[in-house]
Formats: sequence, structure tokens, C-alpha cells
Amino acid sequence: MIGEIRDSQSAAIALHAAGTGHLVLSTLHSSSATSAIDSIIDLFPPSQQHQIRVMLAEDFALIMNQRLVQLKIGPGRVLAYESLINSYRVKNAIRDGKANQLRSSLQHSIDDFISLDHSLARLCAEGKTTYDTGLKYADSPSFFNDLMRKVNR
Repeated sequence: MIGEIRDSQSAAIALHAAGTGHLVLSTLHSSSATSAIDSIIDLFPPSQQHQIRVMLAEDFALIMNQRLVQLKIGPGRVLAYESLINSYRVKNAIRDGKANQLRSSLQHSIDDFISLDHSLARLCAEGKTTYDTGLKYADSPSFFNDLMRKVNR
């Protein structure tokens, strides 16, 4: 367990441990699952970034991003999340330095990526949060609205 990845040293330790077959759990401040990949790579100098991309592509299993959003009724919050599973196409995108393109290419597929917008739309459909709250936290308001139209059919 690495409490938080803040620098290249903690990221290198996590990647080395994962590369030797250990389960590594850690946190990282990032606005999305896909930007977490770039955040880790950017911790290293440009001369090492290709090697880090290869290691990350091979060794990560799952990246989760979470937001606590206001409940529709009551003072509490409910978890909205996105998850990125390391599939074949995710590995290739990371290795090729195209992690920033993953969000748009995977947004409509839920095999290896559940977007925050999907999670928010589900919470709205289940009556756990309001449409306005979902829209406020959505990564892509237009995509979120498309999802909500499908849910309300």
C-alpha cells in the first residue's frame, strides 16, 4: 500500500512492485481515470517516460476515479465513479503515448471503461441524485444528456 503517489520515487516503487507481481494499492490526485495515467508518466523526466509508459501499460490492473455527489434527498452523499480496466486497447494506447485519447475513444464502450457520466446517469435514473447534480459533475455535459435521454425512454 502506497498512501499517495506524489513524486517519481513513490511512482517508481509502485511500478516496480507491480512489475514483480505484487498487488499495489495507492491514491493519486487526478480529475479522471485517464488523466491519472498522464499524471504518473509526467512525474518522470522525458528521457524515462517511454519506459514508464511501457511499465504502466503492462502492470496496472484498474484505475478508479471517484466523486462524492449530493444525495437527492437528505444531507448525505453518494459515490459516482469511473473505472478503467487495463484491456488490450488500453495497453496499446498507453504504450503509444495516446492515453489522452482514451477518454473519447472509450466513452461509448463500457467493456473496459465506465465513464463518470455513465455512473452519474445511473445515479439519476435510480433517484439517488438529481439531474442538476449529475450535470454539474459530468465530464461531458452533452454525453451525459445523451445518456439521460436513453435512460428516460
